Amino acid sequence: MGITFHGYKQGMFFCPTTSEEQNRLDPQQGVFRLLLGGYFVVATVGKLKYVLDVAAWTGIWALDLAGQNPDCTVIGTDPSRIQPSNQSPNCQFAGEDSEDPWIFPVKFDYVHLCAVVKCFEDVRTVMRHAFNMNEGGWIELQDLVLHLYGDDQSFEGMAIQRWT
Repeated sequence: MGITFHGYKQGMFFCPTTSEEQNRLDPQQGVFRLLLGGYFVVATVGKLKYVLDVAAWTGIWALDLAGQNPDCTVIGTDPSRIQPSNQSPNCQFAGEDSEDPWIFPVKFDYVHLCAVVKCFEDVRTVMRHAFNMNEGGWIELQDLVLHLYGDDQSFEGMAIQRWT
């Protein structure tokens, strides 16, 4: 199974899920899981009823969280249609552009965003949407900030340093 890219703004879709095949395709989740000591969620959340995983990509995080929390409904969103095809009863995927208005039928207790700061033209718009949540809800943004340095300052002012 290869990675395919989405048809931009083709509308909503829901597809069934399982994480077996996707584990090898999502090293990003493996890195974050390692950095976070194996935890899915770092925020001190209570019992979760509705969770949104923004930019879910392969869906592994959403599937794993749903598997460990069977009374919680987890929705993963991504414009790419690459999530697995076997369904977990409490996990579903929606194709959407998170910068467009959110049309979910529920408010969320927890919104998860991982490695998304550079995914959006305006991350502030996505964060404004995320704040429309249940009272006491949490938003967790997990991302990396990279800085390139050399002992001899040889990268100072170079394009590679500006890029990182």
